[in-house]
Amino acid sequence: MEITREEYGEVLFLHVAGRLDAYWADHLSEEISAAVREGRHFVSLNLSRLTYISSAGIRVLMRFYKQLRALDGSFTVLEPSGPVREVLDVSGIEKLLAGAAADQRPAAVVPDAHGAAQDEARAVEFPAGQLQIHALDDRASMSCRIVGDPDRFSPCRYEEKDCRSVSVPARAFAIGLGALGRDFADCRPRFGEFMALGGVAAYQPAGGGDVPDYLISTGKMVSSVQVLYCLCCEGGFSHVLNFEAKPQQTVSLLEMASQCLAVTGAGAAAVVMAAETQGLVGAALRRSPAMAEAGAEPFRHPEVRDWMTFTAEPAYAHGVALVAGVISRENGAALGPIVRPLGDDPWPQGHFHGAAFSYRPLKKGRPELVETVRALFEEEMLHAVLNLINDTRPIVGAGQSEFVRGTCWTAPVANIERD
Repeated sequence: MEITREEYGEVLFLHVAGRLDAYWADHLSEEISAAVREGRHFVSLNLSRLTYISSAGIRVLMRFYKQLRALDGSFTVLEPSGPVREVLDVSGIEKLLAGAAADQRPAAVVPDAHGAAQDEARAVEFPAGQLQIHALDDRASMSCRIVGDPDRFSPCRYEEKDCRSVSVPARAFAIGLGALGRDFADCRPRFGEFMALGGVAAYQPAGGGDVPDYLISTGKMVSSVQVLYCLCCEGGFSHVLNFEAKPQQTVSLLEMASQCLAVTGAGAAAVVMAAETQGLVGAALRRSPAMAEAGAEPFRHPEVRDWMTFTAEPAYAHGVALVAGVISRENGAALGPIVRPLGDDPWPQGHFHGAAFSYRPLKKGRPELVETVRALFEEEMLHAVLNLINDTRPIVGAGQSEFVRGTCWTAPVANIERD
């Protein structure tokens, strides 16, 4: 079988010649999967030179038809040869897959009754990539609340009185040190990095091996986390940013968070991101600070080796990550020890946690955050929850997390409180 590519705007045409049987079905599937990973969500197969198609080939067509429709894209078959048309007709899917090239192009922006565009995006280019910025609500903002005392982590002084149960609504997010369980006694040996967003709470249990755990809110039940400390942000997002790296480049966490800061125009911004990864750089606890002897200092060398595990090199490449946190432009005293420098310079500072998943293509445009989060937790494998760091060690440092493309939801931070 022979496959040739032709690009027309947002649409990718694949001209397929030969036989599409069980042997070649995987080859076609790999070709289309690679196109989807490149961000191609409008794909058309020209089958005018395809002489045969089996059930294995039909399965490939239907899989990508469903997948791309779920991404608000399209997958169509053009000009099937006589033998192929007969098989598609007998299978009952010819009309389902039939289309014309014009039908696959993304819909144009249509003015509403007041003359305003319903989904007008502003294009911005930055050194590593391009942005499409969608305004949601210019008046929206986030209120951030610091729960507990992060200063009690080093030296360790956490006791039962420091533990609080925090419920995080679907329209809020939280990151910090916590665990899923009944109370302090139940969670004491397992406190680790956690993040809660979109109605899901996930954490990396300390001392529990490499298996993260999570809880999805259902019905009236809102997932709650037993927390030693956390940053909880609640309110509304003002903008959605779609980003894509330029060819042969990647977008760092610092670059993307800085773009969110610039778009909001605020001194601090709340950021949630769903993105395809080139690699994550982070750390997780080996031991729960609630189990430490009073006065233990997890950050002191060489004790840090017993307390923390670090990604020796960027991990979870070619997967998908959910990232949540805050970035502050300057004077981050209100965020205190929650934030740290995100790059080589003292500012901006921030704090981000990331959840690493197996790969799945992500919607473009203005996807719903809750829908995106739940789809990942319900359909993909959760590999880890990490505190994302900037590893600047000379020679051996792993750098920082890098991404290929994705979506950011962001809002200015209006106020910061301590609870």
